[in-house]
Amino acid sequence: MGRIAGKKGINKDHPFREEWALKLWPSFKEKGTKNFNMDDASLKLGKSKATIYKYFSNREDILSVILELLFKELSKFRDLLNDSSLDYIVRYKRSVELLSKELKGISGSFLFDLKKYHPELWQLVEGFKKTVIDELGEFYAEGIKESMLGDTSVQLLKVGDEIFLNALLEPSFLIKNNLKLEESLRAYFENKMFGMLKR
Repeated sequence: MGRIAGKKGINKDHPFREEWALKLWPSFKEKGTKNFNMDDASLKLGKSKATIYKYFSNREDILSVILELLFKELSKFRDLLNDSSLDYIVRYKRSVELLSKELKGISGSFLFDLKKYHPELWQLVEGFKKTVIDELGEFYAEGIKESMLGDTSVQLLKVGDEIFLNALLEPSFLIKNNLKLEESLRAYFENKMFGMLKR
C-alpha cells in the first residue's frame, strides 16, 4: 500500500510513524476522522504539533500509516486459510477470528468519515474486500473438491459474501442496525460455514 506524499522534509522512515500511528488508532476508530484532528493527536501523544509534523504531513498521512499496519495484520488471514496442515474447518474459524479481532472497535463513524473525506484511502478498503472474497472463493472451491462442502456454486457463495461485506462496510447499515463490525462479520461467516457443510 502506497503512502501519500507529504511535505518536503517529513521523515517517512522513522519508527515514530508506526509507533505514534498505533497509539492514535483507538481514537480514530472510535471517534472517526472528522472529529479527531492534529490538536487531538498532540494531546493524545503528549507531543507538540510541530514535533508531530516532523513525521506526518497531515491527518491523512497518519491514517495511511494506520491502514497500512491494519491491512498487514488482516492479510495474515490468507496464511491461515491456506495452511493445509490444519483441519479445513479450523482454518476457516481461525481466519474469521483473526479478521474479527483486527476489526474490533471500528465504528460506523470511522467508516463514514473514511469513505466521505478520504476516498483514496477508502479504495484500499475496497481492494482488500475484493482480496478477501477471492481468497474465500478459492477456499470454497477446495472444500467442494475435497467433499467438505455440499454441492453448490462457488460463484454464488462469493456473491453472497460480496453482498454481505458491501452492507457491512456501509456506515449507515451499522449505525441503523446498531451492529458492531467484528461481531457481525464473525456471526455471518460462522453461520455460513455451518450451512455449507456437507451432511
